[in-house]
Amino acid sequence: MPTMRPRPRILPLPVPARAARPLATFGVLTTLALGLAACANDTPLTLPVPPDTSNVAEVPADSYPTIGTTPRTGRAPMTDAQRARLQRDLEQVSRDREAKIRSAVDSGN
Repeated sequence: MPTMRPRPRILPLPVPARAARPLATFGVLTTLALGLAACANDTPLTLPVPPDTSNVAEVPADSYPTIGTTPRTGRAPMTDAQRARLQRDLEQVSRDREAKIRSAVDSGN
C-alpha cells in the first residue's frame, strides 16, 4: 500500500495582500471599461481643450463688481443729535420696563 503524503498547507495571505486584491480588480475593470468606451465611438479619445477666449468682448474697467463694501443707497447715517435722542428713548423704555416688572414682582409676593 502506498503511503499518503500530507497535503501542503496553504497559508492565508497577509492582510495587505488581501486588501490589494479588490484594488487590483478595480483597476483592471476600470481599464477594460475605458477601453470599451474608447472603442464605442468613431473619434479617438482626446484630452479636454481649453475654451477659446478670442471672441470674449472687452469689459469696461468701471463695470467690475465691488469687493468689500458696497456704496450706500439707503438712509443717511444718524446725526449726533438723533443718536443722543435714540439713546435717551431706549434708556427710558428700559427704565419703564424695569419698573413694570418690579411692580409685577412686588404685587405677586
